Amino acid sequence: MHADPVRIDIETVVRSDRIHQETSIQTLLWILLTIGVSAWLIGFAYYSPKVMWGIYYTNTVFFLGLAVGGSMLPVIFQIVRAKWAAPVRRLYEAHSSFLIYAYCMLLVTYFGKEYLFPWGGTEPMPGREWWMQPNFAYFRHTLAFAVLFIYIAWFVRKSLRADIGYIMEDSHAKSKWEDWEYLSMVKNWKGSKEEVPTIQRTMSFHAPIIVFVYAVVMSLFAFEMIQGMDTMWFSNLYGAHIFVSSIFIAWCGTGIITNYLRVKNPLLASQIKTQQWWDMGKLTFAFCMLWGYFIFAQFLVQWYGNLPEETAWLSLRMREYPWKALAWVVFGMCFVIPFITLMSQDVKRTPWLYASVCIVPFIGLFLDRYITIMPQLSPESIPLGGMLGVITILSFLGAFSGYLLVYFGFLKKYPWLAVSSPCARNSVDW
Repeated sequence: MHADPVRIDIETVVRSDRIHQETSIQTLLWILLTIGVSAWLIGFAYYSPKVMWGIYYTNTVFFLGLAVGGSMLPVIFQIVRAKWAAPVRRLYEAHSSFLIYAYCMLLVTYFGKEYLFPWGGTEPMPGREWWMQPNFAYFRHTLAFAVLFIYIAWFVRKSLRADIGYIMEDSHAKSKWEDWEYLSMVKNWKGSKEEVPTIQRTMSFHAPIIVFVYAVVMSLFAFEMIQGMDTMWFSNLYGAHIFVSSIFIAWCGTGIITNYLRVKNPLLASQIKTQQWWDMGKLTFAFCMLWGYFIFAQFLVQWYGNLPEETAWLSLRMREYPWKALAWVVFGMCFVIPFITLMSQDVKRTPWLYASVCIVPFIGLFLDRYITIMPQLSPESIPLGGMLGVITILSFLGAFSGYLLVYFGFLKKYPWLAVSSPCARNSVDW
């Protein structure tokens, strides 16, 4: 980004307490989670199971994208040796804590496969009858996501081992970390001068491989488990759209969360300088443009190719009511508004303004997933009116509350800043 040095008070951070959330906030999140789950379950008694599974699947795809997209950003930081990101790296690594829950959410969709996918019931996928058998499809995606998530968890654990080992070398801070879990993480610790460079080199070696695995797994998921909801539509660009937009979701979601944590934790706020906000804002702006590019490229190729089996998918969402109006709302929220506002340097450098802008595409990207999934299940009407709209909103808030409980639990448990990283000292010497 630029050569401004990162200024972190390492000694103060090492001896600081972990981030704790107010009991009232935790209680509120638990209440919202309970209400969201209850509303979705009650919906089964009064509305179409197909619609309710669609709401569940939309949340699953969105929050899986947030978790894995956020987890990939520290991997990318490692590849490019992003010194600017040292104060916020752990806030992105915290997304990895939700991967196991996203994995379970995905597995639960197996019980609604006959509602979500034509090939999940009695209608085979034309030309791919053997490949898209329900049990085989879920087996390979279960295996693929297990490989990706375990790989990411291993990567984050390496980062945590380096930080905990480094902190425990400080006699004033050691007593706070003398728990069996932390001691097991730093077993056979050989000292930070030997361990940290070795860990950094190991992480740097594996980071490009993790990015490759991420691109492959998310692309296959997009092609088979999202695109596959329509037996005729196919787009070579859609895999890239999903794994790129998942990172866009992570930029926006982490921007919102970081601003909240800044307000509640003065020490964290003191370590995240204007430089970090500016760089996060620029990267959010970049992924906003990238999202717009993929949307336009996909539209251009399919529409002017004039292939009926492909243009029908676009026509339902972009030319036919009621979905047409919502599609333009999504375009405005995900591209027009963030593009215009994030052109301003002042917006990107002002935490509360940047976070406020991030809310718009964050919600817009949820609706992006919504208009991808729900028209296949309810082509004639948008199930957002009346109680169905309330259930959709409560389900989203419940899932997001559960996500935040897990995310904050990670930060409460582990060091909130990557103190051992050479980047925290403006060095990439490893």
